[in-house]
Amino acid sequence: MRMSSASAAVSLGSSGQRDAESLLRTKPMSEIRSVESATRKNIEDKKEELRQLVGTRYRDLIDSADSIVHMKSLCESISANISSIHGNIRSLSSSSEAKPPRSLSLTRPESMCMGSRVGSSIWWILRRIYGAASTSPCF
Repeated sequence: MRMSSASAAVSLGSSGQRDAESLLRTKPMSEIRSVESATRKNIEDKKEELRQLVGTRYRDLIDSADSIVHMKSLCESISANISSIHGNIRSLSSSSEAKPPRSLSLTRPESMCMGSRVGSSIWWILRRIYGAASTSPCF
């Protein structure tokens, strides 16, 4: 009973040198050459598969590194913007401490509506909904 070239290649690969010697003694030269050819092709296929795998992983690594560099620049930009906003808030708060706002001298209801069209619009809507009982503190 003869072994196929694929099973001979498997037995050659799994048992090592002893199987190679027994294969040389029991099989004709043409079958040994076909086993050798199949084994060499299998080796080349595995090499190519490994090259493809390493190449893909290398490209993934490069893409990840580029993404990290891009994220770093975005973080630096965001940090600079936050610092700028923080500085602007400080300058606004220091300038507002220099002169008190006009509304501080007004009573609370007057300050809510002072110069505000929104305030009068809200009171107008409330009057429409609830009737004349709702009156604006501004009027």
